[in-house]
Amino acid sequence: MEQEFELKQTVVSAFGTTQILLHRVTLQAISFYCIEERHSIAPCGMGSSGDQEKAEAT
Repeated sequence: MEQEFELKQTVVSAFGTTQILLHRVTLQAISFYCIEERHSIAPCGMGSSGDQEKAEAT
């Protein structure tokens, strides 16, 4: 019983760490994209909705 609980805790913490890393990578990608696309109409951090507006505008 004790080991099972520890295993669950390990899985949860590993999952949490993965989420944090993914979040950081995503933020870095967004900031890089914003620097590259500074001339674009959509504001930084808009994501897919901004991309859709750009596609419709062209």
